[in-house]
Amino acid sequence: MAQNEIEEKSNTKLQFLQEKDYVSMPWKNKQGITKEVMKYPADSNIGNFEWRISIATCSTSSEFSKFLNCKRVIIQLEGEPMVLMHSTGSDENKSQSAHECKLYEPYIFDGDINTSSKISNTVTDFNVITNNTKFDSKVEVISVLGKKSITLDGQYNFVFVAKEPPIQLNDKQTLKKYDSVYSPGSISLDLQNHKTEVPSTVFLIQLYSKQK
Repeated sequence: MAQNEIEEKSNTKLQFLQEKDYVSMPWKNKQGITKEVMKYPADSNIGNFEWRISIATCSTSSEFSKFLNCKRVIIQLEGEPMVLMHSTGSDENKSQSAHECKLYEPYIFDGDINTSSKISNTVTDFNVITNNTKFDSKVEVISVLGKKSITLDGQYNFVFVAKEPPIQLNDKQTLKKYDSVYSPGSISLDLQNHKTEVPSTVFLIQLYSKQK
């Protein structure tokens, strides 16, 4: 078996992804850098993917790239609370709103609207973007203390370790901070945190196709 593959309970091979292997790329608006965990299709570009999962680190307040007709889910991983400022409408009839992000709490917003961030120090965030006509996403944050069994039934599924202690999968492969495992199909896994007094924070991402 390849080093980056593990076996799921039904002997399905899953892909193990380490943070060091994520692809770094400039933001669409050139104001920062994103580490891309995975996108679909694999040969798509930043303007025509159907879904993308990524990590971004920001050191200054900035404008967010627009992703037309897309749903965005953002979860802050590190740093002081980041405030997202949204603006819609024309100059004559403009509507503005703000949301303060909290660590490990998903926040959903529309990729079409003007969005900027206000930060006081360096922050890191996790992002799931889906094309509204192609896919929808379900993102869940769980704590793992001891052993926890999970089942994910999306067309594409990810388990992402947001906060250590490390997680062992099915008593085999270990996921460290910002590592993930990917499956193109439903999966059942046992997640084991051997540090029984300190919970791990894990994101479960399920991607569902809207096309029949």
